[in-house]
Amino acid sequence: MTGLAASAALVWGLGMTGWEAGHATRYAETLMHEVAANRNMPVADCMVAYDLARLGDFVWVRSRGTGRLLYCQVTDVSAPKDRARHVRANLIELDFSSARQICVDHDGPWRLCRVAILK
Repeated sequence: MTGLAASAALVWGLGMTGWEAGHATRYAETLMHEVAANRNMPVADCMVAYDLARLGDFVWVRSRGTGRLLYCQVTDVSAPKDRARHVRANLIELDFSSARQICVDHDGPWRLCRVAILK
């Protein structure tokens, strides 16, 4: 945990350089865990579907509404038919629990869940 805290302090200390503005939506309550199992990936505390990083990579996700910062494993990517639209919107999809922590209105439209993403 100390390494994570030190990494978070470094990220905060460097400011928003390298961060990309985006939006987040959520997977159904157990779906991201099923995806991790299907891909033989470990279940992380925070998991995302994100098209601009490789499966297994970790990215920082910061809520632009609450300031909450999570370190998330890229566990899934968008379906081919959705990829271009998701990349244009810089949309990530969070596991259910992480979305509840990041999004002010986790049941609301994805456009209201503003985030910053750092690869």
